[in-house]
This record gives sequence, C-alpha cells and structure tokens, in this order.
Amino acid sequence: MKDLTDELLAKSRAYGTTQERVVLALETIADQLRSLVAVMAADNESEGERDSPASRGTNAADDADEGAWENEGGSLDKGAAASLGIKHSMIDQFETGSYRYTNMADAIAEAKRARARSAS
Repeated sequence: MKDLTDELLAKSRAYGTTQERVVLALETIADQLRSLVAVMAADNESEGERDSPASRGTNAADDADEGAWENEGGSLDKGAAASLGIKHSMIDQFETGSYRYTNMADAIAEAKRARARSAS
C-alpha cells in the first residue's frame, strides 16, 4: 500500500508546472539552509561563542534582505499568519486518469473501475 501511495505522489508531482517544481525546489533549499543555520547557532552556543550573528539577532541590513525575500514569494512568518486566524493545511492529492481525489481509497476504487472498463 505504501508503494502505491509513493507512486501516486510521485506521479502527481510530475504533472506540476515547471514553475511549481521550481518553487518547491527553492522552498526545500530554504528549509535546508534554515536547518543548517539552526545547527550552526547551536554549535556556536555550545562552544561559548555567545556573540555570533545568529545569537545577536538581526540588524537593519538583515531585515531589508528578509523584506526583499518576502516580496519575492519566500516563506512567511507562520506566527503572523496564525495571529490573523489563518490556518495552513497540506492536502494530498491522488490522480487516476483525468480524475483527482483527496481520498486514496476513492482513487483506488476509480483506478479499479477504469481497469475493469478497459478490460471489457
């Protein structure tokens, strides 16, 4: 069952537009960079380097850079969204033929129906 799920997810990603795939790749890179910065900051603190840029916070240049990034469609502060009552949810989507489902059981049922139709 997990193999079918992985296959369906991979297929749904393959049908994304070039722009959607580029955005996904850039978001993944940004997440990895954020993780690296967190690890490096933790290492600096454990070594007693309390005066590192990561531990001092941001300065005006950093804020300007962040503002420029946010205007380009980068990641936003989730706390700000939550304070406005905005909820984020990710929805799995399963595609079979020309149909798309959010419920994998429904997608499997349609795939079986389509197979039966093509066999007869």
